Amino acid sequence: MGKRDAMFSRSGRTSLFGKRTLPVHSKISEETAEGLRRLAHEAGLNSVSEFLAVLIETRVHGEDMVRSVMEQRIAVVSGKAPERR
Repeated sequence: MGKRDAMFSRSGRTSLFGKRTLPVHSKISEETAEGLRRLAHEAGLNSVSEFLAVLIETRVHGEDMVRSVMEQRIAVVSGKAPERR
């Protein structure tokens, strides 16, 4: 992998909550799954998995903490975050 490829491979930043590596499994009805797909879509998220991750993080860590993490991400994307070395 060249330098150009490395620039696009990873951000070099880890979430304050750590890397998402632990799968969470649960059996649910098709009706419930359809409801989750609808909620994820309405929230503008790419998948039920992403929706559930944000839902769980919000319940575990609190809305203020999750909001702070998302605001930091926006600051990085918009170029308003402090420089990292």
